[in-house]
Amino acid sequence: MQDILTYIATTTSEKDQPPVIDSQRALSEALDRLHGSVLESGAVITSGGLPRVAMQENRLMQVFQNLIGNAIKY
Repeated sequence: MQDILTYIATTTSEKDQPPVIDSQRALSEALDRLHGSVLESGAVITSGGLPRVAMQENRLMQVFQNLIGNAIKY
């Protein structure tokens, strides 16, 4: 829950328009960072087509990483 609150706070407090990014690229980066955990757990991660979104890529990658990492743990 704290991760979601942090996400909302960081995306709503910026004055400048965030860039439009490819969310698939952010997911790929998150999966690269979680590679060891995915292999160790035997998790199978799939995704459909993802849209372009207006936000900082590193923040979206962190959201994906937290969600997937928590899913693997629990």
